[in-house]
Amino acid sequence: VIMRDVIEASAAHKYQWVCHFLEGASREGSWIHGRAQAGQALGVAVISPSSWSLEVEEQRPHQIKGINSNGYVHAAKVNGAVQPNMTFLTALVPMPEASWAVRPAVAAIDAAQPDAGLAVREGQRVASAIFSGASNGQRDVGPFRLKGLAGAVIEESGVPVRAVLIDGTEL
Repeated sequence: VIMRDVIEASAAHKYQWVCHFLEGASREGSWIHGRAQAGQALGVAVISPSSWSLEVEEQRPHQIKGINSNGYVHAAKVNGAVQPNMTFLTALVPMPEASWAVRPAVAAIDAAQPDAGLAVREGQRVASAIFSGASNGQRDVGPFRLKGLAGAVIEESGVPVRAVLIDGTEL
């Protein structure tokens, strides 16, 4: 799952992106390692902002025992810099906890514009997602040119095998 949240304001603010985990979370490089029950994990690769900090706090919302019998969840808060606009681009990668060390590689397609798109690599398979921000927008990112809101390409051994274009005319 790829999530892209764009926040704009007339003045600078401290923005946070929040994700909840049942059994805790920690930062490992550009990833949040979220732990769940029954040997499950959720990896969150934070692509944008490229510079961020993580706060994790335990929360005890009313009636949480229906979700977590321990009576709490952990809120993982990704903090970006104080500025008027912020784009959070993340990839949510569910996996068994035992597979954490061999999770897929996730990175910005272009480090100079990390909010423009990301690539998820697993062996010879690469899934790339590109975003322009508007249906009539155009964006050049790495080897891609997008005319539209968003697009994605899956390649196997460097050959495109599947693509999708969202509210656009060219990818």
